[in-house]
Amino acid sequence: MTNPVKGLHEGISGRVVGLVKRAGLAEKFVITGGISKNKGMVAKIEEKLGGLKAHVPPEPQIAGAGGQPCSPSTGRGRRPTRPERTSG
Repeated sequence: MTNPVKGLHEGISGRVVGLVKRAGLAEKFVITGGISKNKGMVAKIEEKLGGLKAHVPPEPQIAGAGGQPCSPSTGRGRRPTRPERTSG
């Protein structure tokens, strides 16, 4: 019988690693938000990143909210711009 939690870890960690590689991988990285409270998920992400060790802050759900404006995908701390809305 297969382990459904192991399957979830495999699938979600694969998506996370894909996003990390697209954004750019560094030797040091931080995992924040609810995902970081799952030790099995953190271990799977570290494994898929070649054994790099993640830093998980003491309050990861709070740290995740504050880190978004500085993420590499937004361009040096600038918030992404929204397209202009048109009427009609």
